[in-house]
Amino acid sequence: MNLQHIKNKFLLVGVLACAGVLSSCDDFLTVLPTGQITEEHFWQDKNDLENVRAGAYKKIIDQTNSIFYWGELRSDNVKLKDQSNTTLLYMQQGILRPSNSNYSWSNFYTGINYCNKVIEYGENMTNEPLVDPSFGKSDYRPIEAEMKALRALYYFYLVRAFRDVPYVTTSISTDKEAKEAFYYPSSGEAILGELISQLEEVKDYGTINYGSNSENHGRFTKRSIYALLADLYLWRGCMLKNYSKKFDMSGNLRAVNLNDVVKLNEEGDTIGYTTVDSVAVNDEYCNSKATECFQMAAERAQFVIDELNKDRKENMENNRSRYNTYEQQDIYPLTHCNFKVGQNVQDKVYSTVWGNKNSSESIFELQFDGSQNTCGTYGSYMSSYSSSVTIGSIIAGDILTLGLGQDRPTQGFGKKDLRMLETICYTDEFISASTLPIVKNVIRELNISDLEDMAEGYAGDPEYRVSTSMDANWPIYRLSDMMMIKAEAYARLGTNLDEGYMLYNHLYNRNNPNLNDSVAVSTASDLLTKVYMERQREFVGEGKRWFDIVRQAEAGDYYSGSATSLMEDLGGFISSTNTLKNRMRNIWSFYSPIVQSEIDVQGVEAGGHLIQNPVWDRYTEKK
Repeated sequence: MNLQHIKNKFLLVGVLACAGVLSSCDDFLTVLPTGQITEEHFWQDKNDLENVRAGAYKKIIDQTNSIFYWGELRSDNVKLKDQSNTTLLYMQQGILRPSNSNYSWSNFYTGINYCNKVIEYGENMTNEPLVDPSFGKSDYRPIEAEMKALRALYYFYLVRAFRDVPYVTTSISTDKEAKEAFYYPSSGEAILGELISQLEEVKDYGTINYGSNSENHGRFTKRSIYALLADLYLWRGCMLKNYSKKFDMSGNLRAVNLNDVVKLNEEGDTIGYTTVDSVAVNDEYCNSKATECFQMAAERAQFVIDELNKDRKENMENNRSRYNTYEQQDIYPLTHCNFKVGQNVQDKVYSTVWGNKNSSESIFELQFDGSQNTCGTYGSYMSSYSSSVTIGSIIAGDILTLGLGQDRPTQGFGKKDLRMLETICYTDEFISASTLPIVKNVIRELNISDLEDMAEGYAGDPEYRVSTSMDANWPIYRLSDMMMIKAEAYARLGTNLDEGYMLYNHLYNRNNPNLNDSVAVSTASDLLTKVYMERQREFVGEGKRWFDIVRQAEAGDYYSGSATSLMEDLGGFISSTNTLKNRMRNIWSFYSPIVQSEIDVQGVEAGGHLIQNPVWDRYTEKK
């Protein structure tokens, strides 16, 4: 945590400044001059807790640039509009420089500190004697579950982007505390294990219904906590694979639980770990735990699918005419087009899932209203609309459109895939210029010329969200995430392949309504590849594709010790250049460097404990 940022952002005043965007704290700010605010004058009732809770959400809402930068920009989903942005050019060429401020994690730790504040003070406020008689333990438990889930999401992004990071669960309130805070990094798989344990303890305290659609999808509920758990389990399972062939930043074997006990040789060097129960941490132990994680990922994902199915059943009982025949017959609560063939057809799937926001398929979305807060990530990186479409820094990667002449291409969008026009502005202007902008979530509604061939383009002009009032939410989890997490878990387990293929087929066929066939059940390896290719089509522009590749790099059987790169062995999952393959020779190359400003303050040479990612250390400035 960079002290240059901590000094102001970790103080309570900073918390309130952010919280004020979502809920008023004027009554507090008028009590004392801002410079005299102290913690003992705060935390007097539930409203104080709610103010800081709102600040924790506001902080992550502001991080969509980082989510996209870390989770998408290195992937084959996108390429640069031109070569003028050298920062992005280096990144796509596999040269990641610590001097790039986009690798700063400061705002994520600020958000984590807000969560820590609410968790700590909420617990203290509800111990006897109560600070607020109207706010007891039963009132606090749902807030605790919510904040632990939000804190877990912050850490989940950090682990996926950097692998090993400092794990902090106590809050910082003063400059003195910030200056004295030198944290050791913990292994990513150990952090995920701790997050899972915490969420399992509180998951059923999660709120069922906040009373509004936007809050039910914009704040953590019981349902979205289960969704996060499914993803955490899947990732931890993958990180536990190939244990003995993966090392920490110092070249040592890794702890996989926060309380693992280090084993030293006579020279004092780390030679391994045991659990607190004296079980050796080795391949056998980790593979067993990985299997448990994949099983739990499928179970937690199914819980969310069941909940969404309950919603659909209840809504159908109240208004069956709202659902077309395909929706009434589908065993999954997916939205379907009203027709499987036809011309000039309204894309009901897109307008429902993306145009309306917080849809029946939504689980958790970062909320934007287009006035108080707008999501600039779409315009900065993908596209925006005023009187016409303006391209951001990147355009659609070639792989997304290479299969447009086929019904079922191995990778990318096929001839009949609705998502091609939902994702890419496929008009003559951009086709001729070979610069296809990503317009997913910038478009609000669209009509399709011909369901048999997406290359025929739009029927008329789509309706767009205007950049000055861009109110598109940022999706974190929806139904398709849960379907693909469960299918991937089955593929990694090598069990229930028939259900895994069914999950894949239902999602693929929903988005290809003109297709009448389904892929037959084959091997676990084939299912895994199909799930990855479907995830690529489904989640373009959502900050997930690169993280998918990192997860497969962690789990794949690519550790033979040969000179070939991990990226080359990942050829069935991602397209890449030979230059990039040559730069991706070990697992650390898939993760981001720690930003230079953090190393300057928290690095070993500065008296701290942070060690630079060994692949990118060559670009780190030495003091």
